[in-house]
Amino acid sequence: MPIILLVLAIQPNAVTKFDLRVKRFVGEKGQVTYPVGTMTTIRYKSLPLWAIYAGGITFVVFFFWYLRSPKTEVPLQVHTGSKLSSKHFNVRKIPQMKDPAFDFNKAIETMNEERTAMDDAKLVDLIRNYLIQVPSEGDTYNLEDPTNLRFSAGQTSYVDQRLHGTEGVFYVETRAFAGESESTSLFFEKTRRWTGLLVEPDPVKFELLRNKNRKAYLLNACVTDKSYPTKRTLFRPDSTDLSKPGSESYTAQCFPLYSILLALEQNVITLLSLNFYELGSESQSEHDLLMSLPFEKLNVTFVGIRNLYSNKVHQAPLEWMMEQKGFELQGRLRTDDQWVNDLVFLNKINKLPTTPFWTSTNIFRAVVLFLVLYGIANVVAYKFLFPKLHLYKVAYGLV
Repeated sequence: MPIILLVLAIQPNAVTKFDLRVKRFVGEKGQVTYPVGTMTTIRYKSLPLWAIYAGGITFVVFFFWYLRSPKTEVPLQVHTGSKLSSKHFNVRKIPQMKDPAFDFNKAIETMNEERTAMDDAKLVDLIRNYLIQVPSEGDTYNLEDPTNLRFSAGQTSYVDQRLHGTEGVFYVETRAFAGESESTSLFFEKTRRWTGLLVEPDPVKFELLRNKNRKAYLLNACVTDKSYPTKRTLFRPDSTDLSKPGSESYTAQCFPLYSILLALEQNVITLLSLNFYELGSESQSEHDLLMSLPFEKLNVTFVGIRNLYSNKVHQAPLEWMMEQKGFELQGRLRTDDQWVNDLVFLNKINKLPTTPFWTSTNIFRAVVLFLVLYGIANVVAYKFLFPKLHLYKVAYGLV
């Protein structure tokens, strides 16, 4: 029946015959009885145009809505084996020139005291040459659970869907911990061949991280909310309440994130993952750290914030600050135990990869949609539309 409608719409003078099962109709000319199964003729000019146009517009709107839907399949090529080494990744070798006689620790102390600017060339060279660890090409993964792919509250899968499985880009993860169970970047390394920067100030956790042989640059330091390097005394979390620092402390050297990225000569970041639920210092807040990040000098697409706040009242200041930095909230995600919450932000000026038009999923959806609309059109046409139109014409002598 939709084919008949289409023919009538394209050829206004076209005439078609079909079987109408009509009993009777009462009009101004009196009672009219029509035999069941009579072959009749209906012309286009007597069909209501609004019905044809409404049906056509509905079909077109839903058809293109399904085709342009962002819920397209993402090719998941999982590289779970331990045979993957750094040579399979785009880990760029940075030039490192070390002087064995140079006391870089003393130089760092001097820079802390002098509050050296974050873009100072000597500070950048010191971070590059003496502090950043570059992964070796021959090292393979040394993971506790090589088959595990679920490492976050959903931040990784959400970003991966929005990027349509983009491969070979750069990430930054602060507070990388041991680099596996709580990592938001390991998924991208194993499935999308991303590389990046892992920052972890705790020397105990950093040693565990280093032994995992991640395919990324490593830095045993913390990110400061200041525009200069500084040292902080950080506390490991309370064993009974991760939101509160415990009594066990350690000293960490902290650098502005911009200084670290200058050392890597990297200003394009697809995902910046900030872990705020274990800062380790009551004097440094996540609000201060966010405001100190020079987003205007970086090209960041997504920012993921992991925090302990479970309600919008406490999350609102974070959202407001990211709004001031030019980022728009995309979603709130949380773990099954509702302990850790993820906020995902998207840079307003960044354009995501376009949704593929012809995919197997979209073609399947289009076929299903057409069959559903075809069935509905047949039911409506046979039950309501054409019987009434024919009886109207019989009553007024149009046939």
